[in-house]
Amino acid sequence: MITDIDWTLTGDKAAGDHLTHFSECHEVNENEINEYLNLVLDRAIGIIAQSIHDDARYLLFTWNSETSTLDIVSTDDQKSHDASESVKLRIQHWQESPKLTAEEQTENIHYWIKDYLTTSSEFLHFSLIAMFSCGDRAKTQLL
Repeated sequence: MITDIDWTLTGDKAAGDHLTHFSECHEVNENEINEYLNLVLDRAIGIIAQSIHDDARYLLFTWNSETSTLDIVSTDDQKSHDASESVKLRIQHWQESPKLTAEEQTENIHYWIKDYLTTSSEFLHFSLIAMFSCGDRAKTQLL
């Protein structure tokens, strides 16, 4: 069972820069990747209160199957004014030696996020709508 993961912070929030919490998953087993993702989602939900804008409407999950990365950020109605902090996950195994197709990876990520959010009491404290995208913010789907 995975209980802790390493984080790299990029940007300087004190200087007005966007702060990104980045982690790279080196797990190869699908169950362990899901566990790792859950810890990343814990972090993403955990930073909402300190980084959210008054006009935030969505918690946007953007999956890039080409780079096997997931970006998570709260944003406004037009998806143009992002929070001051975001979370980014890269799944190294899926990028370097994928056993699943890009479509299967996307389906897994989508399902795992949706499954997590249905049981997250922390997420329910916020009036945000969870949206999923495959790279194009104009094309999102409700989680």
